[in-house]
Amino acid sequence: MIRTTVSDDRQKVPVLGDIPLLGRVFRREVQESKKTELVLLITPHVLMTPSEGEEATRARMRDLSQHPYHTQGDAALDASFRKIPKADSPIGSNSAAP
Repeated sequence: MIRTTVSDDRQKVPVLGDIPLLGRVFRREVQESKKTELVLLITPHVLMTPSEGEEATRARMRDLSQHPYHTQGDAALDASFRKIPKADSPIGSNSAAP
């Protein structure tokens, strides 16, 4: 699924941007078009018997219920976000350099 979003933005200097004719110098109008695409990755599994399906379902539910968030709460999310490199540091660099 592809979605296109168009947004109009108007930025201006307060008061000066509202002056007729002269106000155009103190304001900026931007039209932005943004496309987003939703991609679903589906992995098929061939199961020969209903009991295989039940076991696969139980295993998946067990894996989902053992997610660290269920036992650690927000601390599990905080730990995950600490692993993400900051935008201003290059990937693979050591931010604790002397």
